[in-house]
Amino acid sequence: MRPRKRMVFGVIAASVSDISQRELLMGIIAQAKEYGADIAVISNITNENRGEGELLPENMVYDLIEQSELDGFIMLSEPFPCKKLRDKIRDLLCRKDRPIVIAGAAMPDLVIPGARRIDTDNVRDMEELVDHLIDVHGFTDIDLLTGYAQIDVSEQRVSGCKKSLGKHGIPFDESKLIYGTFWTDSGEKLAREYISGARPLPQAVVCANDHMAFGILDEFERCGVNILGSLAVTGFDCSMMRTSHTPLLTSYRFNREQLGRDAVRILYSKVRYGTDEDFEPPKGSLIHGMSCSCSFSDADLHEELRYVRSNQMYRQWSLTCNMDQDFTGSRTLDELFTAMGKYQFLVRYVKDIVVCLYDNWYEHNAGTKSDKLICQSVMPWLDMTPFPIDTGNIAEFFQRSDIPAAYYFSPLTFDKRLFGYVVLRYNEPDVYDTFFKSWIKSVANSLEFLRLTHDISFLLECQSLSRTQDMLTGLKNDYGMKKVFDEVINDRGGHKDMHMIMLRCGLFHDVFDDISPKAKAASLLDIAAALGEFSATLNGICGRVRDTAFVCILDRKNATDAPLRDLMTAFIAQRSTYISAYGMDSFLFSIVPITENDIYTDLKQRCFDDIDARSSACSELFAINHYDRMIKIRNEFYLSPQKDFSTDHFCRKYNFSPSYLRVTYKKIFGISPLRDHINSRIYKAKYLLLTTDMKVNDVSVQCGYHDTKYFLRQFLGCTGFTPNNYRTAHRLTAERENG
Repeated sequence: MRPRKRMVFGVIAASVSDISQRELLMGIIAQAKEYGADIAVISNITNENRGEGELLPENMVYDLIEQSELDGFIMLSEPFPCKKLRDKIRDLLCRKDRPIVIAGAAMPDLVIPGARRIDTDNVRDMEELVDHLIDVHGFTDIDLLTGYAQIDVSEQRVSGCKKSLGKHGIPFDESKLIYGTFWTDSGEKLAREYISGARPLPQAVVCANDHMAFGILDEFERCGVNILGSLAVTGFDCSMMRTSHTPLLTSYRFNREQLGRDAVRILYSKVRYGTDEDFEPPKGSLIHGMSCSCSFSDADLHEELRYVRSNQMYRQWSLTCNMDQDFTGSRTLDELFTAMGKYQFLVRYVKDIVVCLYDNWYEHNAGTKSDKLICQSVMPWLDMTPFPIDTGNIAEFFQRSDIPAAYYFSPLTFDKRLFGYVVLRYNEPDVYDTFFKSWIKSVANSLEFLRLTHDISFLLECQSLSRTQDMLTGLKNDYGMKKVFDEVINDRGGHKDMHMIMLRCGLFHDVFDDISPKAKAASLLDIAAALGEFSATLNGICGRVRDTAFVCILDRKNATDAPLRDLMTAFIAQRSTYISAYGMDSFLFSIVPITENDIYTDLKQRCFDDIDARSSACSELFAINHYDRMIKIRNEFYLSPQKDFSTDHFCRKYNFSPSYLRVTYKKIFGISPLRDHINSRIYKAKYLLLTTDMKVNDVSVQCGYHDTKYFLRQFLGCTGFTPNNYRTAHRLTAERENG
């Protein structure tokens, strides 16, 4: 592992596009930059709470806490609604021997030994807001709508209101305290009580957050009641949504940015010097609006309008672009990465987007994650070369930039499957917005669509999900074979004695009954296994370059077309699954020597052209009478070469005369039935001699010979070698060429 350039502080958060966390993170990142430190924000995306019994796969992102070596942690305590998730994060942080600062409200189940907790002062800030209503507007009849009962934040804001009333000599009336939900429904309900007369209308109602205040304003507006001059309404926490409601809300903004700066200041001092810094809760500020008859601040309003306009612009771009179609239309990872680069602008102001996928992300078993991630930037103007990292080595990202930056680690999930992570880099203090949620969801949907396309069809235009490996067969894919071609050939200083062999299988299969997708997949796996053995035996390299096309690259001195074709046929003929489905007439070879100036793609196309020409000639044989019966006879020979077949047997079975059978069979296949049966046995013998250490006597028996001496004579007559010499000659050749 390379030494780190800078300190790295981890920030544990959830759904960081929310305004409260956004403000905290702006302060955290700004202060970290002043110290020359990087920030790694580890956060989920949706932060959905499905109860205490289930954690969504997106929450596996927090496993990075345990896996990563960071200098310290800041946890944002408030945005975690699920107790089980809070427990998980607490346990992970407790196992880390690192300084920890918790920023935000106290949570009883988030007590971490040795951690420092800091927060704004709800009591003091609420007191200041109520002071404004009393001192500036002269209100004494004030209702308070707070959050859930017995929640610390709710009670702290009640305390602030009581404190202000008390110092002004105004008695606190418990009937004027209303507990709500921190959501708009509470405000709507209270407004209806005012309108109906069920609750007396006060001079002012103070809400413990903006959403409840919005509910009051919206319900009065819906009912056609103008409250200006008759009821003052204030919010608390300034959610940057005031311009969507009328009248413009008066609220109170916590100084979360300074709280974020203080969190980094305290953590940095602890990490660097081992000392504890003093902390004074940062003071917030009143944000004036028209809902309490104040004049609003142009600067505050313009800031919010810029925020809203930016969101509207990105929302419009997101709704009108073709991102989803381009993503799901991608047939390979390369196409998907290109599409992601095309739509990177939807992730606002980001400097880099790196997609990190587990190297087994596409596998059927979603529960088993690899310990390797393959990472690649999607930015077209940056280096898009994939680079591997260990799952826990996120420090690699911080080495790739020469300046301190903020990195957001977001989970890339679909259903119960974790594909990996998306890492966003910001060079300046910033946070992604809600539209990134749509962007990353579209990426995840497209990955699953791409995975399923390959998984359920296996078939025929199955493009690779790996850059070099074919996912169905495990062999090299077309890109992998090109890479092998370039590297191996160049390493050997030329193309001498190299050959390219192309096999196309599954030819002409639509002439007969349809073959099921499952049978097609099984047959392709069978043929791939044969070619894998063939290549391994001859020290070659084999790959699947198209749906039913395979290429082998071999180094064979003095090799000619016929022996290589014969040897490959021997390996394929032993594959009963493939032969049963497609038959002995369903594959063709093209074998070409590789010369000095050959290019992989050109050579491959020559092979395709050669096979296409010969397949046209072969297809003319189908018109010969009784072709279908003749190929069935041939398939029987190769599926069971050890059996004893007689001409009479087939004549009775298909109602042929012996002479008709011999003549027609030879017309189609260029060989008599008897000789072809012998060939099927010899092919099996060659295969066994090259792939096993069986004794010659045992090989003879496996091939159906009752007399070993007869087998020896027949093998010598067909090959020019005794079995032992054949085995020795091929193995010596392979060893010599491998050496």
